[in-house]
Amino acid sequence: LPKRPLAAGSPARVLVTGAGGGAATFAAQYAVAAGAEVYVTSGSEEKLKRWESMGVKGGVNYKDKEWPKALKAKLGKGKLFDIIVDSAGGSTFSECAKLLDYGGCLVFFGATTGPAKDLDLFNLFWKQARVQGTTMGSDQDFTEMLGFVEEHKLVPTVHSARPFTEVLAALDDLGHGDTFGKLVVTF
Repeated sequence: LPKRPLAAGSPARVLVTGAGGGAATFAAQYAVAAGAEVYVTSGSEEKLKRWESMGVKGGVNYKDKEWPKALKAKLGKGKLFDIIVDSAGGSTFSECAKLLDYGGCLVFFGATTGPAKDLDLFNLFWKQARVQGTTMGSDQDFTEMLGFVEEHKLVPTVHSARPFTEVLAALDDLGHGDTFGKLVVTF
C-alpha cells in the first residue's frame, strides 16, 4: 500500500499496465474487487472497451506515444497513482515512475520489453516512492489471496484452454498479443 495515508473514503488509484495478459488481468480484477479506482493500459482498443464493463475507471492505449499524458488527463489535475503494477519494464517502467504519487509504490513482476530505460532516480526519491519487485508471495500471502478471491467471488479470466499438442499455437497467440486473460494448457 502507499506510504502516505489515503484520505478517508478515498480509494487507492491503481494503474495496471498491459491489462489483457493473464497476470495483469487478474491484478486489475483484484484491485477493482478491493475497491480501488483502477486504470489500465493495453495495446488494443477492443480490450480497453472490454475493461469498461469490468469496473475499470479508464484506460489508454500504450501504443500511443502520449499515453502518460492521456492517463494524467483522465485522472484530473494534480492526481497521480498510489500503486502501479507493471510487467513490461523498458521505457514503460520509467514512464510509470513519473506517474507515481508521493509515497506510492511501483510493483513489477517482469520485464518483457527489457531493462528500465532512462529511469529518473531523483523523481523516485523525492516522491519517497517504493519500487517493489515480486514473483510470488509467501504461503500466508497465498492463503490470504485465496480468502479474498473466495469472498469476492473472483474468477480469473481465461482466454482459452488447449491441449498440450496446441502449445505452439497458444504461444503464437501470446506473442501476437491477441489474448485477454490466461492461456491454459492441459495435459
